[in-house]
Parts: sequence; structure tokens; C-alpha cells
Amino acid sequence: MLVGLNDLRNIHLKNLKSDYSNYHAPMLFNSYGFCSASPLDRFASGKLAIWLLREIHVLRPCAFADFELEEDSGHDAEEMAKSIYVRNLETLMAIAKHQGFKPILVPQILVKERFQGGRLKWWIPMIEDDQLIGYLNTYNSLTEEVAKKEGLTFVSEISEQTWTASDFVDPSHLSPDGNRKFAAILQRAVSNMKEQDYRIVADKPSLITKMRYVD
Repeated sequence: MLVGLNDLRNIHLKNLKSDYSNYHAPMLFNSYGFCSASPLDRFASGKLAIWLLREIHVLRPCAFADFELEEDSGHDAEEMAKSIYVRNLETLMAIAKHQGFKPILVPQILVKERFQGGRLKWWIPMIEDDQLIGYLNTYNSLTEEVAKKEGLTFVSEISEQTWTASDFVDPSHLSPDGNRKFAAILQRAVSNMKEQDYRIVADKPSLITKMRYVD
């Protein structure tokens, strides 16, 4: 499980709900331009078509057109976002363990050369460029803490690897060479694991073994 970066979208949000429903879903629409008042500025023909269809009332108006961001950069709001992230991650771990498996947790990575100039602001709007690496490291540390608490593997070698701008195709996604480097680290980590590191031997069949496909 490669987790953490997308959760940074929710940090510094006032009255953040535990399911992210008062920010993540509305901002997905806004980030992709579906609710943009100026779609021409985005140079995306698909988004322009959506805008035009709404203008002539062929498509219904965007449900989040009037969404307004309420920012709170205070300590309490930041700690709330972190606690929600940890709770959600622990919930995912509990579900996996119930099925008899132990997830491998993997830290997220960024390189400043790729996101500087506000190139990630459209996705993570409440964190400035010079803060991103620090916050991402914090969330990676939270992920590692959950891994230790749950007795899971955390592939710290991903963070320890030297990453360059050429390893990325955009501010957050790896290039083919970057993916090969990433996969090689994971391969080494997995090859060093023993069965007890990734599988729970249950006394009774897990829910997944009881599932059947139905036509």
C-alpha cells in the first residue's frame, strides 16, 4: 500500500470530516475543472465541452459549483487531519488482517525540482512548495508508526533511495526508469520476507475464502 500523499490534500481544512466528504469529493470536481468558471483557461477540450453542455442546459449544473474552501492552518486542525489519516490507515490494516493478510506499507516520495513553482497547488492547495517535503515526511512517519504497531513491513528503503527529477514524469508520478528503480527496491524487500511477515494463519476461513462469483 502506497499511501499518504493524497491525504495531504485535507490538511489545514477547517472542520475536516472524518470521511473527507466536506473537501475531497468537492475538490476533485474543482481540481479537474468540472466546476471551473473559466474552462478555457485550462486548454482542455473535454472540460470545455462539459462547460458548454452545462451552459445550454444539456448537462445538469455541477453539484459543487458553489463550494468554498475554509482553511485552518492552526495546530488543532493539523493534528485532527493527522489523526484521521492514522485512523483510516489502521482501519485498512484491520480489514486486510481480517482477510488473513499483512499489507506492506510503502512511503511516498517527491522531488522538489518537479513540484516547485506551484505545480502541485492544484492538487494540494493548502501547502506551500517549501512545506511539501516536510509534511510528506511527517505522513510517512505516521505510516511507519502504524506499520510498527501492527507488526507490518514498512519499506523505508524507498525514502532512503536518491531520487532525481528524471525519475518522475510530473510532480508526483514516476517515469519508466523511476518505476524500475522503485520496483527493484520492492523486489528486494519482498524477497527478504518470510511467510509470517505477510500472511496470518487463521483458525477459520476468512471472508474472502467464502466469496463466490455469481452470474
